[in-house]
Amino acid sequence: MKTPKIKNYKPKFKIKNILKEVMESYKEHRVSTDKYLFEDRHQWLKDRFNQGHFDFPDEYDYDTNTNSVGIMLAQIERYGGVVIDTKHGTLPNEDFPINTDYHLTENNLMNEIDSEKVGNAFGMFCLSRMKDDELLNNLKEFKSMFHEEILKVNTNRIKKSAPNDEITQQSKEIESERDVESVVNRTHDDLTKMVMDMKLDTSSWKKSLRKIGVIQ
Repeated sequence: MKTPKIKNYKPKFKIKNILKEVMESYKEHRVSTDKYLFEDRHQWLKDRFNQGHFDFPDEYDYDTNTNSVGIMLAQIERYGGVVIDTKHGTLPNEDFPINTDYHLTENNLMNEIDSEKVGNAFGMFCLSRMKDDELLNNLKEFKSMFHEEILKVNTNRIKKSAPNDEITQQSKEIESERDVESVVNRTHDDLTKMVMDMKLDTSSWKKSLRKIGVIQ
């Protein structure tokens, strides 16, 4: 393994954001069972990449790393050190009492899972599997329907506003059409970029589930 030579070092991520993500992961994993938490996280990651469960190198990402640090913090708190497997045995090398309070039963596990967020993750999963032309056609159809609904709402407001004489109303409707067109185009462009980015990031749905503690 070659050591990279970094010139003109600039942080890739803001430490404030890193610590926030790490603490969220720590809070999730500090209540995990010993069966899950007492594991060599580094080895677990290596195995996932070596066995092809994770895409190399794409899924070695920001979320995977901050999640791993959160897990190791929970290990230090509970066991007094980060769990590692060596040829001499596993460290920390002590007998730990099994605390059943860490266990999540079916009932409280269901309470922990937000069905709306799981639904959002499913939406991300579907986006990542769609072909580009299919996705762009759906965006085009949505743009047309969105434009129609926004224009309808604005037209109704104009009709109810004063003064409502015919000339003033027509002038407002023309202006409204122009404003709505501009807003819809800008929204469509932003939405297209966001959706295409999500499609390119095929692990977005995993990240969403990871944040609510459904997967590692």
